[in-house]
Formats: sequence, C-alpha cells, structure tokens
Amino acid sequence: MKPKKLNCTINIIAFLMIFSMGAIYAKPGQKIEYISQAVHVDLLSDGTMNSYTIIRAINISEKILHEYTFMSSINTLKAVLDEEGNELEYSVQQEPNIFKFTVQLKNPVEPNEELTIKTVDKNRKISQHQDGMYIYSKTHIPGPDLRFSEEIRIHPELELVWFSPKPTQKTSDKQGTVLSYTYDFKAGEAFKVRILCRPKEKKEMQIKVNPTIELLSLIHHLAGGNQYNEGLLPEYLSEVDHYFGHLKNHQAVKFAQKCRIQHQINGDAPMALAVYTGPPPALEPRIDFSYLPKDFDPRWDPTLIKDYLKHARSFAVDSRFMEFHNQHKHFHEQAVANLKEMLTQEHFFQWYHDFFGYYPDHFNLYIGLLNGSCNYGYALTLPEGQVEFVSILGARRPDINGAPTYPKSWFLPVIIHEFCHSYINPLTISQPELSKELGESLLVSHHDQMIQKGYNVWNVILNEYMVRACTIRFLVQYEGQTTATQMMEQDKKIGFPAIEGLVQLLEEYENSRTKYPHIKSFLPEIIKYFESYLAGSRVDSLPITGKNKSFKRTNKKRVS
Repeated sequence: MKPKKLNCTINIIAFLMIFSMGAIYAKPGQKIEYISQAVHVDLLSDGTMNSYTIIRAINISEKILHEYTFMSSINTLKAVLDEEGNELEYSVQQEPNIFKFTVQLKNPVEPNEELTIKTVDKNRKISQHQDGMYIYSKTHIPGPDLRFSEEIRIHPELELVWFSPKPTQKTSDKQGTVLSYTYDFKAGEAFKVRILCRPKEKKEMQIKVNPTIELLSLIHHLAGGNQYNEGLLPEYLSEVDHYFGHLKNHQAVKFAQKCRIQHQINGDAPMALAVYTGPPPALEPRIDFSYLPKDFDPRWDPTLIKDYLKHARSFAVDSRFMEFHNQHKHFHEQAVANLKEMLTQEHFFQWYHDFFGYYPDHFNLYIGLLNGSCNYGYALTLPEGQVEFVSILGARRPDINGAPTYPKSWFLPVIIHEFCHSYINPLTISQPELSKELGESLLVSHHDQMIQKGYNVWNVILNEYMVRACTIRFLVQYEGQTTATQMMEQDKKIGFPAIEGLVQLLEEYENSRTKYPHIKSFLPEIIKYFESYLAGSRVDSLPITGKNKSFKRTNKKRVS
C-alpha cells in the first residue's frame, strides 16, 4: 500500500520509534535457548491498544530454573502469566535506559524442559496526529536466534491507511483486519513495524418507502406485470386496488403495457429508472437522461424515458397518488421498523468493504410494497461524483397489522444478494467490450431457465451468476459451510449449473487480495472461467489455489 499524505507524520513516526523499542533479553548468566517470541497487538476503536507477548525457551543449564529475568526499554507491564495462566509475581528494577524484570516461577523448570511466559501490557493510548491519524510504530530487538512473529489486529471501525513492511499475511473478518509478520531471526536482528490508521467515517443508511418506487410499481401492477402482482401483502393490496383500480385504462398503464411488449420494460427495468428519478408528481431526473451512464439498464433510451415519465407524471396527478401515499405513513413506518429490527441483529457492511474492496458514499434501502418476492440492487453515480448504493427489498410475510416482516431465514441472503448487485451490476455493464458477447452466449446456453425468470438481457445473467456466488462466499464466512452449500445446491437446481466453479474461483480471489485488491481487478479471471465453461470444460477441471477448499469438485459436465 502507498502512504496517503504522510508529510506531516513521518517526523512523528521517527520520533516515536526511539521511545518504543520494546526489546526482551535474557538475564546474563541464564542458560536459556530461545525458541520463539510472539507479539499480539489490538488497535482499538477508542484510540487505545492492548498487547501481550508469549516467550518460549528451553532451560539448557544443569540447574533447576526458579526465576526468569528479562529486560525492556519501556515499562508498560501489567501482568506475567505462566503456561497454565497462573499470574506470577515479579519485581522491577530500573537501570540506566533499561528496566529489568525478575519473575518468580510457580513451577520451577527442570533442565531441558520448556519454559513459556506470557507478558501482558497495560492498555495504553495510541499516538495520534492532529489530523486524527493513529500511529503505531514499534521496533523489536529479540536478541538471540529465535522464531519471531507479530500479529496486529486493527479494529473494524478503524481504516487501515498505510503499513510497512509488507506482512507475511493480511486477513480480514468481522473482527477487523489482521497483519501477521513471521521471521526467523539471527542474533541481534531487529524488526520494525509501522501502521497508520484512522477512524472510519460512519456510513449512514437511509431506510424508507420511496414514493417514486411505489408509483412506478403501481403503474406496472395495474398493467398486469407478473412481478408486481404476487399479492403477498393481501390487506395492503386490497386497499391499493380499491383506490386505483378504476385507472387500469389510464394512458400511463397502457404505455407501460406497450413498453413491456416492445422494449422488455418489465422486472427490474422500472425500478432501474425509479432510483434515478425524484419524487412524484414532478419526477425530476437526478441525472441528465440525455446522456445515460454506461451502467444504466440497456433497455432504456433517452426518448423512451422522456415519454414514460410524461405518462407517469400524468398518472401521479390524475390518481392523486401522493394523497394515498401520505395516508399510509404509519403503515410505512411499521414496515421500516420491522426491517430495522432485523438489521440491528446483523453486521455485514464490513464484509462488503473487505470483499469488494471499497465502501460507497451512501447506502439506501427501500421497501417495495408492491414488489412481492422480487428484490433489486443498483449503484448510482450522481453528477457530483458520489456513489450511491440502493437496495430495493420486496414485501411479504405480513404481521398482524398487515405490514411486511423480515425474518433472518430468508432476509439475510436476500439483502446480501441485493447489495452485491450494487457492486456487480456496474462492473459488467460498464465493460461491454469485455463481457457482452460472453453474456449473450450464456443466455443461449441457459435459455429455458433464464427466460422463465425474466433474465433475458446479456448483463443480467452475468450479474446473477456473480452475485449468487458472492452471496455464497458470505454465507461460508458468517453462516457456516452447511448453509452455504445448501444455497449453492439450490442455485444449481434453479438454473445456474456453473455456480460451484465460480464459488471456488472467488475463494482464490479472497486469498489473493494483494494481487486482486478489489473485485474489478478480478473480473478478467471470471470472464476466463465462463469462457472455459462455455467451451465445454468441466467445472471441476478449473484451477483453485485458495487455502480453504470449501466445496468439493464434482464430475458433472456442463448442462446447457
């Protein structure tokens, strides 16, 4: 990683290094052969740190060892423990530029027996620059020949900005990011590690019932669109039909039917337009629809959008849509409350950052009351350059008041899936030269299964494959192998026969993040995988180099 704006911090780091040389030595005369020294550090979100060190050595003298002495340039010691976790008594003697610690062993160490000592440091503040950057800098001088390791865990609420040197291993999970260093030191060799991190900017999520989404869903509900007529909230749907049923022959409804037949404006296409459009009745564009971004749904064009919104504005006024919407404010609040109740139980946003390589500027989560079991995800690049992620969740399983509920059993995979769409969809549609031909070939090979699901555009099948594989990788990490395998087998049955090999390939991505820092850098490997698949290669013949072979390969050939 490259440092960011380090001009004001380098001198501080150099200054701190002088005073942070926590070195451990054997007492002169002690006949001890050192095996290893393992340092563990936790950098916490409140700007403090905890650390401990485990020392392993062998008593190579002919005498029983009753005490152990070590030295350090700083005195931050809180406790000393033996291998069984017993706290040991110790004394401290300050000498010029050094502290000498003498530990009384509860269990004397016989000749040729191994000694294990754990030294626990006091919780202490991490040095912080005036710009808010935390600075961890330490020089270790282990002394004799030994196996040295240091593991530094950075709290998930801290952003890792820069580090040196390159770690032996870098991993991330919901507990944070871990930098691991391992060396075989010769006597006198030193080791320096420097880390810059800072508090992460809090990402606020907006959760609501969006009137634009409801308006366009309503128009397609009246137009007879299958995905907007599942009827999974019967009480609410009855109110909708009672209020709007007389408008089934409105020009906006007829135009929606025409768009479905002539332009395939069905499924998520109305939602793809809704997220780029302001509230009714004005329905002001949030971007210039004369110049659609590369990742805009290809079923739309500027002329079609202009005509569609003209009819939608007319419908919003003629139907007095906003009156109905505002009358259901309490119902909307109950739906949002039910969703928030589930969200507070799960912490998955760190996974998005770790897996895909970045955070968006905004998360927006909208409940689509007429979307039934259908859910959609988008990434919007707005004129000011900000990236906004939108997930539209369908509504079902009403509570006693008729409001939708979101039990974990179905909701967790859904929301992971939909926010993955926000990362994946722009990736494929923005590079048609790389993936369009491939997507069209996949559509041909999966024709029957995809048509049944309404996946009839080249980028949609690629998106679905990649999103489903990413969701399974999440389940492997957070819900366990059994749940992940069940999801993968279900995806195979509903028409994604190449999903297993893709899941395996993403495991390679997870274990090679130095080479592939974000999902975009790995896209060429995914393209190669599908090209090999379409050429007739067996899924099980593809290379996997990840550490944890989560899924066993099968001997099934491609299913067309």
